[in-house]
Amino acid sequence: MLQKDLMFVFRIEKDVFNLRNRVRLLELEHKRAIKKITEASERAQNMADLKAKNDQKYMEVFTHIITNITHML
Repeated sequence: MLQKDLMFVFRIEKDVFNLRNRVRLLELEHKRAIKKITEASERAQNMADLKAKNDQKYMEVFTHIITNITHML
């Protein structure tokens, strides 16, 4: 009976150890996922900022061209 009890305790300790490792790995995976999401969000924001800057520059050039054309007429 004592041997069965010891085996049971050993199995429980092993399960606890494995569960702690699994939780640790899941936490690491979660941190990596959050980091990737943050980086993707930053890239998307940078792209949106660049698009807005390009659009503004296009409008400035377009306005300049239209102004020059109307002065020539």
